[in-house]
Amino acid sequence: MHILYITNTLLPFSGWGTYSQTTVQAMKERGHTVTVLTNEVNKDVDVEQLAVLPDPIEMVVNPLKVWKAASAIKKALKDVKPDCMHILAEPYALAIGLIPRRLLAPCTMNLHGTYCALPFTVWWSSILMHRAVERMQGFLPCSHFTQQQALSVMKPKTKKYVEDHCTFFRFGLAPLENVERSETEKKHIIYLGGVKVRKGIRELLRGFAEFAKKHPNVAHVDVIGHYDPEHPLFGEMQTLLKEHGVTNQVTFHGVVEEDVRNQLLGQASVLALLSRTKNYNFEGYGLSIIEANSLGIPALAAFDNGCAEAVKDGETGYTVNPDDPADITKRLEDILLENTIQSEACKAWFDAHNIDQMVATFEDHYTALRQEQ
Repeated sequence: MHILYITNTLLPFSGWGTYSQTTVQAMKERGHTVTVLTNEVNKDVDVEQLAVLPDPIEMVVNPLKVWKAASAIKKALKDVKPDCMHILAEPYALAIGLIPRRLLAPCTMNLHGTYCALPFTVWWSSILMHRAVERMQGFLPCSHFTQQQALSVMKPKTKKYVEDHCTFFRFGLAPLENVERSETEKKHIIYLGGVKVRKGIRELLRGFAEFAKKHPNVAHVDVIGHYDPEHPLFGEMQTLLKEHGVTNQVTFHGVVEEDVRNQLLGQASVLALLSRTKNYNFEGYGLSIIEANSLGIPALAAFDNGCAEAVKDGETGYTVNPDDPADITKRLEDILLENTIQSEACKAWFDAHNIDQMVATFEDHYTALRQEQ
């Protein structure tokens, strides 16, 4: 089968990039012919890549970028003549709304997170997205939460069509490499991501402060990701930590090299991802949770978004109410002090996210697309 993939990059420095690289490499290894339309080429990936697309985020705000993407996709469809096409980065779906049905190959798109819903909330992009999804034969949501977020912004007729043509899939991930597990005197709670309100860092530190008050000097929080020391949120967090006397129990590492990140992951006892949902900004799934599980590390996740579906509650970690410090404290006690989560259960959950099962789902889905057209 010749598959045309549409994504922004195969460079593994973002969710889209990592997932796209994994997908196209695995499909090529299974004997399929792969062509990728992208915004930037990864020379380390041995598949045909054509850097003809604009940045996906620009497409959400600039109709001219959508037109440019549509032109590039039409040309590729003519030149490549694929058996099917798969949109891996959601904003590129806007371009399908400008391409006549007769020119399209059987088409599907992933529903990952914010950008499968956000374009439906602006008048011009909503028109294009409704046209686009009505021209597709399938949809691949990564979680029930993501599916519901996307459906909630669609017109009733379109909503019914999309719901009837969804195939849920489970992400496939490769094990983390070059990470050695190590024991430390203190338990380490690791946070991966930018220091932003929507990432739930404030809620994590409130919960940790309560935990540290009950259990002094037992644990330490490692925050890995960009932060702005001049931002009001950072000042608010510093005040919170100072008031609770735990400033020296939280380290803001900033953006770090891979070897430093791996070292910190190796000593982590739990990963915390308490992302918040605001309008249509949400987490569709928790890939970093599954990556941590590969090392036997359990997770705390917010109960009210797609991250909750990345946790087997009570087996590989816990879902918590981010607005309830006592709930966070209780689950930190369970994991760090009572050892209620076993590392083998976490590793088994990671094993269920193997790459073979993901691409097998895609292969069956592509076959159904071609029959549907």
